Amino acid sequence: MVELLLRYGALANLRTTGDRVIEGLLPLHVAIENTCQHKYLEDNLIADQSYKEGNAKYIYKLMHLLCLPEMKIFLDTTRLLASHTDKVVDELWEYIKHGKLVPAAILLLAAQRHFRDLDGFARIKELIYNSLFALQMEGCGLQSGKNTNTKKQWKEKKLRFDNALVLLNIILKAGEDLDAYIQSQSEASHQEVLGKVSAVLQTYDVGPSGKGICIDDLDCRPYDCGVPDSISHKHGDTDLSKADIGLSNLEVEENNAVHRGEKLQYARDQFLPIWRSVLKARFISRTFPSYVPTKEIPYILPDGIHRKTKDQRASQLRVGLLACWREALQN
Repeated sequence: MVELLLRYGALANLRTTGDRVIEGLLPLHVAIENTCQHKYLEDNLIADQSYKEGNAKYIYKLMHLLCLPEMKIFLDTTRLLASHTDKVVDELWEYIKHGKLVPAAILLLAAQRHFRDLDGFARIKELIYNSLFALQMEGCGLQSGKNTNTKKQWKEKKLRFDNALVLLNIILKAGEDLDAYIQSQSEASHQEVLGKVSAVLQTYDVGPSGKGICIDDLDCRPYDCGVPDSISHKHGDTDLSKADIGLSNLEVEENNAVHRGEKLQYARDQFLPIWRSVLKARFISRTFPSYVPTKEIPYILPDGIHRKTKDQRASQLRVGLLACWREALQN
């Protein structure tokens, strides 16, 4: 769809504006931030804060997850938008500068060929080294000080750029081989992909030592939503057959194609459901389909509303969701 829009003159450098959306977002930002909401990344990385301690295993885990088959369509979309976005190296630097390691990894891996053409790796590395040098000079003045909070912030900034250097080095050395594998193995099993990625990283001496990443260490499950009745009742659990419904071969193939298309769309929605978008991040309440498990719905209340009993919380949440549904229907 993005490719079609660009072909007919859509502009990749227009930014969002208005009271009802996050302002200043490029289409590239939306693609990257929505990728960050993929269930694989959320389940395995949100609770893992080891990167704040300089643990490179976090970055290795991130690289393995991004190479799984379910991530390919998101990387392809990011790559396409990055190639049409002006000053894309500056956009990458903004992610790195603010410590947004996951968005930076998505953009780097997806558009690494484009960054090579722009000499982007050298430019980003120079910016990181300049920032580290400035921090080193700043750190000299902190040695004799007693401000613990300032020292903590200084350490966090240094780790932020150290992590970025590790990430940059991985993709600079192994990025082309990883991208070639992603493009050629879109239907490989998770075990096979994780093993191959570990081998590629170790070949370039930028990966974990030993056995690398184990599939048992990663949580790669879809949302527990169940197959919607509209799909299962309409087509049944197996493909349509000519003998069962008395259609011509062409009609059977058309119906089977529709069936496969619906199942494919449903499978994609399992990992990045259609009701979630970075564009709605400012909304106090979000709308969710009825088949979403309660445990997957974040509990968010406006400021000033106190959390009391369970029944009161449920009532307040229902009121907020109903208000959002009414507003969506009116729009």
